[in-house]
Amino acid sequence: MERAKSVETDPSPEHYTRKEGLSTPFKKTMPSKGPQTLTKNSLTSKAYQSRQECDETDPSPEHYTRKEGLSTLFKKTMPSKEPQTLNKLKRHMEHEILQTQTVMTTRLNKRLRQEAEEDAINKDENSQSSQPSQSTESSQESQSSQTPYVSESDSSQDNNDLLKPMWIIDGNNLSRLLIEFRSQCYRKSLFEETLAVTEKMALNHVYLLNQSNDCFAYCSDLNSMKSKLIEYFEINKFYRKASDEETKLVNDVAYSKANGTAMEAKNLAIGQLTNVELEVYATALFNLTTNYDNSFDLGTVDESLFIDLALNPFIKAVLPISHKLQRSGHFTPLEGDSDLRPDMKFYSAIDGVRFDCLLLEVKCPRSTCKDDLYKLSVEMQLILNRFIEHGANSPAVYGVLVYGFSCSIYKMNLVAPKVYTMVKIRMCFLPRCSEDFHVVINTLSSFLQLRDLVCEQIQLIAENKHKISDILGWVCNPIMDIEQ
Repeated sequence: MERAKSVETDPSPEHYTRKEGLSTPFKKTMPSKGPQTLTKNSLTSKAYQSRQECDETDPSPEHYTRKEGLSTLFKKTMPSKEPQTLNKLKRHMEHEILQTQTVMTTRLNKRLRQEAEEDAINKDENSQSSQPSQSTESSQESQSSQTPYVSESDSSQDNNDLLKPMWIIDGNNLSRLLIEFRSQCYRKSLFEETLAVTEKMALNHVYLLNQSNDCFAYCSDLNSMKSKLIEYFEINKFYRKASDEETKLVNDVAYSKANGTAMEAKNLAIGQLTNVELEVYATALFNLTTNYDNSFDLGTVDESLFIDLALNPFIKAVLPISHKLQRSGHFTPLEGDSDLRPDMKFYSAIDGVRFDCLLLEVKCPRSTCKDDLYKLSVEMQLILNRFIEHGANSPAVYGVLVYGFSCSIYKMNLVAPKVYTMVKIRMCFLPRCSEDFHVVINTLSSFLQLRDLVCEQIQLIAENKHKISDILGWVCNPIMDIEQ
């Protein structure tokens, strides 16, 4: 009886629930029955009322969910973060991840280099013990050739390791200037501002030089170094102007073709095919006189036909298939990256492994798209990295950008940690019609220079290739793809 009586006078919310047969606590306020005692399992009417008022004014998303009977958070009642802020955070995370990967690569490269040095020292000691007559100077030279780059800082100092050695010319720290320029571009990308092609390339650590709107246009401190940079990259190496005989042959064929005597122009080219000194020019002119017909306009053809008619006459004459250089078909994937397909590429096999060394991107005159300069920079950076990952110490790769009838030839090097330079070394033109054959003189000279540069680079890589490249820790992959 006493227990039943206490239950009847219990003012707790659970009492009202059991009394009225509800399965959950009935939270409406009930009239109190006389004086009430505060216990751990009960609430006074005043405290309970204040709790109810607090629930009604609670601004949390969970309050709205419970109040409106939803099973998930009612997100429409709360303002969400702006998409721009989320994109900035995402890009910042990607940048931090890239930095971490680079630091790990640097540490791994140091460890591998130390192991290579120890192996080289052990071999030298063994050879000296077996052959006492061997001079110590030769062993020191072999050691220095294996380790041309020795960092002055400990591996724990990651930031310093990433910046040494700097790219310095005549006391000017070009690495610092270019890295500051990249930082400005990165800040613009975080605020989703429009980036020029040069700025987008800088985000990938590729710095465009020696053309309009290049890094000189953005970094005023570089302008004083422009002439020295041209000398540094040796852009005139292997370039040779056409001889008098070559110039005369081009002018004679161009004059005959312009006068409408196509057969005479073709016979002039055929007559010099057996002349060793004029063979390249005669082959190119013969192909051009065959392809260029007054019955059609090159400005209206598609990309594939434009390559066959206007570009291939020079490619076939200057870059024939050989044991050093082989050509792949149109839109063949890059070696090691099946997602990127240049319009044309040349590769070489070194120790049984294929390496792309020359790429061509073409936009025909009828194309309404922008040129593929950014795409070409990404492709060149990837094939350069592949050379280094397979043991090349100071490789260079080349690319040709054809936009309409203009051709630009580029060279890419890795000159310092995270500093890729893409230098325009030559510009030439394709004939617009049969009356425009005089441009063949400079175009063939430019393509002959390109051929000699590519072949020299293939030979140097094959002769100086190591098991582990000394600049492996300098490498970084593009962080922006060609669609961005």
